[in-house]
Amino acid sequence: MHKRHQLLLSRNYEFLVMEIPMDPTLEAFKPRKVLTSHDYEQLRTLRHQGRRALARYLLAVLPVRGPRAFQALLESLQEANAQHLVDLLVAQSGADNVEQLIRVPDNTAAAHQPNRPLKTPSDTPLPPGPDPHEYAVRLARNNKLIREFVDPSSISPVLAQNKVISAREADMVLHLSGKNKKWDLILSAVLQRGERAFQAFMAALLQKGYSTMFHTIQETSTVASDTDPELDQECYNTDNNDYDTGIERKNDTTKASQTYPTESVDDLTPGMARKKNGVDADTQTQRRMSEDVQNLPNSYNDLEKNGHSDAEVNKHPSEGENVSDSYEHEQNSARPVTSNSLHSNDARSDRTKDSPTKVKSPSKSLRRRSSNTGNLISLQEEDETMHL
Repeated sequence: MHKRHQLLLSRNYEFLVMEIPMDPTLEAFKPRKVLTSHDYEQLRTLRHQGRRALARYLLAVLPVRGPRAFQALLESLQEANAQHLVDLLVAQSGADNVEQLIRVPDNTAAAHQPNRPLKTPSDTPLPPGPDPHEYAVRLARNNKLIREFVDPSSISPVLAQNKVISAREADMVLHLSGKNKKWDLILSAVLQRGERAFQAFMAALLQKGYSTMFHTIQETSTVASDTDPELDQECYNTDNNDYDTGIERKNDTTKASQTYPTESVDDLTPGMARKKNGVDADTQTQRRMSEDVQNLPNSYNDLEKNGHSDAEVNKHPSEGENVSDSYEHEQNSARPVTSNSLHSNDARSDRTKDSPTKVKSPSKSLRRRSSNTGNLISLQEEDETMHL
């Protein structure tokens, strides 16, 4: 069917579905040999659903039934006393009469082709490469929509009834886990079993109320374009590769920063910079203290030793000063004379001057002797004064 006629039927689709008298129209179609035997079988299957289901199927298959399908439709409508529908199509197209509406421009090769029945994939072997048939292209381009909006469990019984899939395959569809796995089985069966299987699939969509999906598939262009599913998948893979490359670059940058830290205070925020400066100052202070401790003179250790010796002497005051002097003499003789020790002795002498030790009080016998001696001296002085 010519593209102009397809668009005309698509614009008036809802009105035609409601108004076409299907029984007389189908009777008028039979002598014209436009519909196939499979189409009549599908129409018999859909008959119990009502006239509108039959009209939807008829309008769905006519665009793929050759260049004379539109003319056969107009003639069948006239024979079925539906002239008002023919007049509507003529008025919508802008033509003056039916002949002008049917006429196709001379540059269209389809006008010179005879009305031959279409071959199915089962009639001729498939060439290598992508499936050249239009129904396969339509299914491929609507693959995502079919998987998202159509329930495979509701379609599989109808497909099994129409011999598209076997009873075992229908049972597998019901028991498979996951919607995508079910659709993989159904769509592969439809593609492998030819155009008749595709037509049965489209009829099942109508039968189960998926008319929107039915029209979407029928109106899908079969001309090669840049929006094929394969191209979309490649773009998607490219995005994933870019994302992985970005992760690798980030990891490389992290490793480089860990191996060669080039961080400076200028690159940090003010708060972090102050904190970093404080830590650096503390580190420098600790280093200076450790250096000072290492560089302390040996006199510090000497003073500490002398302090211990003084404490030991104070623990035993009854032994007298001789013990302490002998102890100090032994310590000084054992320790080599150095400038540090001289400084320590000077420091000790200064300390003893500043804090003199407490003199012990004499005993009672000594006090008595001293008092007697004092009395004798005073008496001698008095005698000398008297003689004088």
